[in-house]
Amino acid sequence: MQYFIFNHQRTLTQKLILCSIAIFLIYFGFPSLEFTCLYIFDPIEGESYYFIDGFGLILILISFIILFFVGSKPGLIVKNGELQTSKFIFGKPFNSKYVNISKTKGIDILKFNYRDDDNEEDDMFDDGRGIGSLGTEATITDYKVYLLNEGHSKRNLICQTYDKEEAKSVTKFLTEGLQIPRVKYNPPAARRRKMRRRR
Repeated sequence: MQYFIFNHQRTLTQKLILCSIAIFLIYFGFPSLEFTCLYIFDPIEGESYYFIDGFGLILILISFIILFFVGSKPGLIVKNGELQTSKFIFGKPFNSKYVNISKTKGIDILKFNYRDDDNEEDDMFDDGRGIGSLGTEATITDYKVYLLNEGHSKRNLICQTYDKEEAKSVTKFLTEGLQIPRVKYNPPAARRRKMRRRR
């Protein structure tokens, strides 16, 4: 089994904020947890348990969800020629899902640009062949790794990252692990445009 774990997209500041919120919730939820344990394992005759007594347990549950969210990372698994997407925590995969690659004939990286004025993705992409132009307003570049069918009419997004080198590493991991070649993305619409130019 081979696996690839994506780089964490959350910044240190975001992690600190989320961890602080989790610690805050644990602090206020701990008395409720303590009372619940005493009520279950060392009950006092005539003592009642109300919803407000267990409300802190909800806070603790939310805090663990936040910590789990901070510590987990997405990734890919290649096992016996099959591809799975998965979450990883402490380097261990969980909640893995199989990806159908029966009709996959190639892999390519597409580069998308975002405009700074409204932060919306432009309709055109640049895959190295000069298709489309965004002018000087494009400031953010997004790299997406796609699995492609034979005619490139369908594409399956596998990875989205702002790091070009990570996109290349993912592509190498998939081409070597699944024995699927790296190809040039050439959708039907682009082929029709090329045919018109030749006439």
